[in-house]
Amino acid sequence: FLASTAASGPILLRGDPAHPLDYNIYAKNSLHGLTAQHGGEATYDGFTIRGDANCTLINGLEKGIQVIKNVWMGQGSTASISAYGAAGGSVVTLDGTLTLIGNGFMAVATAIEDGTLIFAPGCAINANNNMDFGVMINLMHADSWTEGSPPSFSGFENSTGTKFNNYYQAFI
Repeated sequence: FLASTAASGPILLRGDPAHPLDYNIYAKNSLHGLTAQHGGEATYDGFTIRGDANCTLINGLEKGIQVIKNVWMGQGSTASISAYGAAGGSVVTLDGTLTLIGNGFMAVATAIEDGTLIFAPGCAINANNNMDFGVMINLMHADSWTEGSPPSFSGFENSTGTKFNNYYQAFI
């Protein structure tokens, strides 16, 4: 459980961007694994993170700022997890390849309560196998956007789930 909880300085958590499977984090709690909140900043690059049920693996809260690059995300011993999310005015940017591993997710990317999801131009979201997921991008009182080309999705040809869920004053 790593939390960047103040605006005192950014955290860089880096494994090996060329070999993310060599560095593994397991979030064994029902809240979240990595978070930035109360103005904290964090960048994550080059590792794998998995978690247990009801866990959001990377979660921005209360105006936290996070950047995700070259990260693999998946379930631990149980399903029903979310890959990453933004809430309470936080911003989470996908600025490199995100690879999803496992059988499925409750939601891949969620923003609520004025949270923002940003996708770098042309970033890739890949599934290493077909999976069942609830929602790919899930928004409520939040927004999601990209400048330039939108993200690309691969490996989802026979997957099931809703691609975009927009409700209660949310926009993509």
